Amino acid sequence: SGTSRPTSTLVREVGEVEENTGASENQGLLDLLNTGDLADIDVVCSGRVFACHKAILGAKSPFFKAAFVHNMKEKATGKINIDGIDSETVQDMLTYIYGGKIDNIEDKSAKLLAAADQYDLKHLKKKCEELLCKSLNISNCLEYLILADMHSTDILKPLVIKFVVENSREVVTQENWKEKLMTFPEVFAEVFNELASQPPKKKAKGEDDWKTEASSSIKGSKVISGEAMDTLY
Repeated sequence: SGTSRPTSTLVREVGEVEENTGASENQGLLDLLNTGDLADIDVVCSGRVFACHKAILGAKSPFFKAAFVHNMKEKATGKINIDGIDSETVQDMLTYIYGGKIDNIEDKSAKLLAAADQYDLKHLKKKCEELLCKSLNISNCLEYLILADMHSTDILKPLVIKFVVENSREVVTQENWKEKLMTFPEVFAEVFNELASQPPKKKAKGEDDWKTEASSSIKGSKVISGEAMDTLY
């Protein structure tokens, strides 16, 4: 019998082949986006036109699929207009749909989260949430909280609420923190509820405690004074 290679080596080689095949396929789809070959729908945003493909957009996004199947306007004009998102973000979104990755996505996560939510790109939305979680800090936590609430995030929002509550003393030193939260009363209510659900901290000495201690001290002084008087006789 011939010499066989270790199973781990075979598995690694198969994995590398599959990864290279996937990258090659994604590059092929990106070429279609970049060249516009075989395009059958124009995605229009802020004057820019992206020549796209209904089958690819519809396969990745339930929003686009519904638009192409049910919306007679898109069928008649061969165009779909995108509002509320800048053209660079739309280009990044399309690049992700066709190729599965975006350059410097860490710097674009907030805008891409909004786009992913609007166009029902669940995987991209999850990735953006995870990246925003990693960059969360005192200076951006309120902006992230509002962003997370606006786009119904399952990962980001609970984390930001917990962060704001745990760091509330520092958060309230931020400029316009009241205005930011009061503009979104439902978010403020959720933060307050989380704060109220925290276990109580060790009780500080109150007025009653002070009175009790003072009374005990006075009684003790009387006993000592009595004993001192007895020694005089």
